Amino acid sequence: MLWPVAQSYYKSLPGKGEMGCFWEFRDDRFHCGVDIYAPVGSPVSAMEDGIVLDMGLFTSPLSA
Repeated sequence: MLWPVAQSYYKSLPGKGEMGCFWEFRDDRFHCGVDIYAPVGSPVSAMEDGIVLDMGLFTSPLSA
């Protein structure tokens, strides 16, 4: 498996209770993904065989 963003600030998935972890409660919903924080414009690769179809900023309706 390849780490998808070489320039990310962290090189491991956030664990339970850490910001950006899977199924973290965010006031209006449960977070059903994993956040990988990196500088804007960082190249992104697929972690396994496949193609990255989309990437971008996604925020809760409450924070917009």
